[in-house]
Amino acid sequence: MLTANGQYATIRDDFFSTREGPLADIRLAGTICNACGEPSLGTVPACQNCQSPDLRPATLSREGKLFSYTVVRNRPPGDYKGPDNPFVPFPVGLVELPEGIRVLSVLDCALDEPHVGMAMVLDVYELYRNEEGAPVLSYRFRPATPSTNSEEKR
Repeated sequence: MLTANGQYATIRDDFFSTREGPLADIRLAGTICNACGEPSLGTVPACQNCQSPDLRPATLSREGKLFSYTVVRNRPPGDYKGPDNPFVPFPVGLVELPEGIRVLSVLDCALDEPHVGMAMVLDVYELYRNEEGAPVLSYRFRPATPSTNSEEKR
């Protein structure tokens, strides 16, 4: 079930290239500064590097490399939407895309699987359903080549 206008609901409207069609076709969206080339995730009013307002929209790459990671072992505060009873630890990481931006993301893999430099690929998925029953989309990255000898996936 989509929203009344036939689109997916998303965690943030300006993070995605589209809100329609197959999930595999949806990519992260960003902006690139025409003055200095600095990329940003989502829409920003000015470049975060040089403050120029001269920006262009960009569809970001699906593939990247894991720059750094950690495991979240305690329930995040606030309106947490993940497994909660009981809380399940999960890996998060910074994935560096070819455009030069590092995206903070949940990693869809076993806790012992991530390693720096690992090839990652974008996965757009349904995080939860909103009050109207429409799927709310989020993003995560998963290993480009799944490991066969890692601990059981979360």
